[in-house]
Amino acid sequence: MILLEWNIFPESYLFYIKIMLHVASFPQGRAIALGLLLLAVFIMLPSPWQPRWRRSLAVVVIYGALLGAKAWGVTKPHMTWLRQPAPRALQVAWTDAVRIGSVSVAPPHYDAQSPGHTQLAMWISATNHPVKVLVILLESWGETPADMAALIANLRRAYASAKVVGGFTDYAGPTLAGELRDLCGRILSFSSVDASLADCLPYEAKRAGYDTTAFHGYDGYFYNRQIIYPQIGFEHSWFASDFGDLSRCGGAFDGICDDVVLEKAINQLRRPGRQFVYMMSLSAHEPISADLVNRVYLRLPSGQPLGGKQVNEALVRLAISKANETAIKTHQPVVVYLAGDHNPPGREEALGLPIGKVPYLLMSWHP
Repeated sequence: MILLEWNIFPESYLFYIKIMLHVASFPQGRAIALGLLLLAVFIMLPSPWQPRWRRSLAVVVIYGALLGAKAWGVTKPHMTWLRQPAPRALQVAWTDAVRIGSVSVAPPHYDAQSPGHTQLAMWISATNHPVKVLVILLESWGETPADMAALIANLRRAYASAKVVGGFTDYAGPTLAGELRDLCGRILSFSSVDASLADCLPYEAKRAGYDTTAFHGYDGYFYNRQIIYPQIGFEHSWFASDFGDLSRCGGAFDGICDDVVLEKAINQLRRPGRQFVYMMSLSAHEPISADLVNRVYLRLPSGQPLGGKQVNEALVRLAISKANETAIKTHQPVVVYLAGDHNPPGREEALGLPIGKVPYLLMSWHP
């Protein structure tokens, strides 16, 4: 029910089955799987058997049990993501109980007008709008306020000719919700993705004379992107099968490596005329693939553990460097906007990240 609500259709279920089989090799994982199975059975019961208060109570009990298992100590280093502090487990249990136990699923309450969306919408509608626009949403990108301030300061020193602004913007929901937040400036209703999204940035850009192209290194059926992207205004969409035999990186999603996708996106950005180019990254989704360690753009010190933060920061720096080169080579205005889709799931407190906030950067070159 939840996967369908998130526009994740049956073609994608094998991914989740693989994850559950992996998790089920540990006692904590088996407890979680059993709790989810009990919850699924309960949800499928005829509605007369589930008065609202009983349904909510049952969901609290089931989720409390399975998330209590997540709070149970895990000794395997590569499986520490199973563990959550007990208070966080109870918080999630209560939130999900309210969500699933209610008659309807209310959209999250947050400001969908991200700074990047607002500024890009103003630029695209202006008479002197930029010629090249690159938007990148980064998978599970999280930064502490101190690290984000240091990154902005470093970029301002390194790119004195560019205007750099950055900070944090609200988020809620999974990856597709983050995409629609920054591309459309709205909360996504997962049950209703239709022509009402025709005022999204890609459509606005297309009406302003831009070529609009989207790139993503995974299969287009996931989140139903092969249908959603054209609906929000992308004339062309690239997914894993469109890249041929180019380098693939494994991990949670076996898809085209981010640096390969970025290179295609930059090539599109540099084509003649106005270009609105969008990329949804992939490689930073944990668990991180061992295939990434030797990617040239990462340049990690030998022996340094590789995590989503390092992968995302490396991609941010590579994208900005390529955008700077584009401004120099084309002698045309270039704008690049980078933002996280959501924080690393369940790790905000452990990593000291702002709860419900993701980082963003907006840079512009005006030769």
